[in-house]
Amino acid sequence: MVVPVLSLNQNFTAILGQINSKNVNCCFSKLHKMNTYSKFTFLIRRGCGVALLTMLIHQACNVPPPESPQPVPPALYQVLSPLSSSDTITITTPSKNSEAITALPATTWLSSIDSVLLDQIEFLPDSNDTEAYAYWKTPIDTAHELCLIGFKQNWYHNKSLLIYHLESKKFVGLFPAATFYGGDGGQILTASWLYDFNSDGFLDLTYRTGEHWLKMAEPEPEEFYTDAVQQLLWNPAKARFLPVKLTIDSTGFIERFPLAWWE
Repeated sequence: MVVPVLSLNQNFTAILGQINSKNVNCCFSKLHKMNTYSKFTFLIRRGCGVALLTMLIHQACNVPPPESPQPVPPALYQVLSPLSSSDTITITTPSKNSEAITALPATTWLSSIDSVLLDQIEFLPDSNDTEAYAYWKTPIDTAHELCLIGFKQNWYHNKSLLIYHLESKKFVGLFPAATFYGGDGGQILTASWLYDFNSDGFLDLTYRTGEHWLKMAEPEPEEFYTDAVQQLLWNPAKARFLPVKLTIDSTGFIERFPLAWWE
């Protein structure tokens, strides 16, 4: 809040008007023309201690405060490329021969993502034996951006959406968007689609999950698959995707967003 401050000579007049009449007879016409040092000397000699204190306070109040340092975007955010606009953004685990946009040294992503968010990454492998990649960033509302990163270790793949707050220049949330995890006996596959599901102007997220496993039987092993779908809406006030109950047939929804199992 800005407090109105009287001009310097107005402060002198107001204060000195309440002091001994001898001090009031100071030559204000002369005082008005003096520089700061001369005013100090003039007031001290005249015994105008109150007026001197007033002038010191007035000058102190008009000194601008030091500027606080501006936050700097984390290194990971700075290497992400803006994503071209699209009605639907598909996020799946890459094929074996695909290449991400930017390879990330461990120091970059470990220094940019705090431990709370790292714990939310599904099946995060050891950082000493992990390839990390930066894919893209795109606005989700006026205050946030979605940033896609990925990790790979041998046959294991993971992609996660980081939520970036533009004003604080920090990652404030994370959503696991796509995963391939498992071994010869069974695998888990997930994928995501970003698009405006409810026509409110924000990107929403459809999240698909599938599991595949083998049951040993004679004469040949039996294969089993399960499929699930979840719809999430972007909530700008909470800066996160929140799940909603689907009011349409989930079977048709699963067929609309198929999972591509690796061969």
